[in-house]
Amino acid sequence: MASPVDICNLALSYLGAEPISAIDGTDTSGNAQLCARVYPIAKRNVLEESVWTFATGRGTSDTPSTASPEYGYAFAHDVPQNTLNVVEVTADKKSGKNAPIDLDWRLEGWQILCDAESIAFKYIADVDPADDGTESDQFSNKFVTALAYRIAAELAPTITESNTKTEQMWNLYYKLVQEAKTRDAMQGRGDRLRSSALIRVR
Repeated sequence: MASPVDICNLALSYLGAEPISAIDGTDTSGNAQLCARVYPIAKRNVLEESVWTFATGRGTSDTPSTASPEYGYAFAHDVPQNTLNVVEVTADKKSGKNAPIDLDWRLEGWQILCDAESIAFKYIADVDPADDGTESDQFSNKFVTALAYRIAAELAPTITESNTKTEQMWNLYYKLVQEAKTRDAMQGRGDRLRSSALIRVR
């Protein structure tokens, strides 16, 4: 299992840069400080790019918030605080026969707004590798490589001062993400990545 430091060192190796020993402040080198700033943001960005199976969670809610939306929808359902994207929302069978079949919904803040009182939803969580390597939120190999290329692309202008190297890292990153999207589209019948339909208001 790759740790955050392992992933950062993989990114640095793509740039021909010196490796680091930590991103928690104990390594005071310039590369470590850069990685400490870039890693958490890059990780969340890559998680949001696809429906990564290791980061996918499922939830249900039949207890909407007592504060209903002011307009547009009848109910507001809370989502887990580590939610990055909601990729699917369906009316749970508890909603009864009058529940909308084609459920219209919107993500605002930490709530799913819709007209169903009881829902089931699928979401992408902001996860980190488990310390013992046994938990379900362990990063996949493809994600590790994609994240390393993303970090390398972010660091390349500062470390290499090369537009060519920067472009190369971005191209490799986007290629891997596209491969991940294609793979995820085949993981289960009917799964589709919703990219532009998610709107978060914070």
